[in-house]
Amino acid sequence: MKFGLLGESISHSKSPQLFKAGYPLGEHSYELLDFKSAKEGIEYAISNGFTAINVTTPFKDTAAGLANALDGSSKRAWASNLLYFKSGKIYGFNTDYCGVKDSLKDYVSEGMRAVILGCGGAGRAAAVALKDMGVDVIISTRDEFTGEPFAFAERIGYCRMDSVKEFAKKSHIIVDAIPVRHLKLSSFNFRGKVVLEARYNNPTLKRSVIRDGGEYISGISWLLHQAIPSFRIFTGEEPNIHAMEILASEW
Repeated sequence: MKFGLLGESISHSKSPQLFKAGYPLGEHSYELLDFKSAKEGIEYAISNGFTAINVTTPFKDTAAGLANALDGSSKRAWASNLLYFKSGKIYGFNTDYCGVKDSLKDYVSEGMRAVILGCGGAGRAAAVALKDMGVDVIISTRDEFTGEPFAFAERIGYCRMDSVKEFAKKSHIIVDAIPVRHLKLSSFNFRGKVVLEARYNNPTLKRSVIRDGGEYISGISWLLHQAIPSFRIFTGEEPNIHAMEILASEW
């Protein structure tokens, strides 16, 4: 069966290597589908016989919008990072939800506070996951037209990005879901904070968190923990999780 990752400027992606580790016998393939349009990429995947694809920034919102049916996490996050093609229909799933829960499960307890930077597909999935873990969530964005309606729908807090530092000071957990490098938390002291950074390629916060003695969780953890359920959905088979974990630990 043919699988792949749809996104824009994704040559750095480690998803094909993870897939190969999960299914080392080579009975399936996993390709990078680098497109400037989500619709064109999805049409290409369907016409070229792909069974399913992962979807990354900036296409997760569009992917959910083009699906004929969505799982519960996609509906709540308004985004899908996995599309499965069957009998002429597109089914959308959100395994970013699993990626966040499994990355943070050893650090989170009910009643903690979390602030999320960014209200794109990854940020919204993180908000849904943390809320379901009993965390008091605030999501931050520059665009209140997205942030406020989502926060209202999920019954979580919302703040503008220019005030995120004040909310971060009061939070136990910080999730950075901004897809590019930024200075939103420059000169911030991360001591006592747990920080999950979605972007594993050229991260923004890693050095500062480690310097301050905070707990840093790389986006590699998020990548791994969303990949495991993704690959199960893809193939209907259990991947070699141990091999995937060993590979991820080397990055």
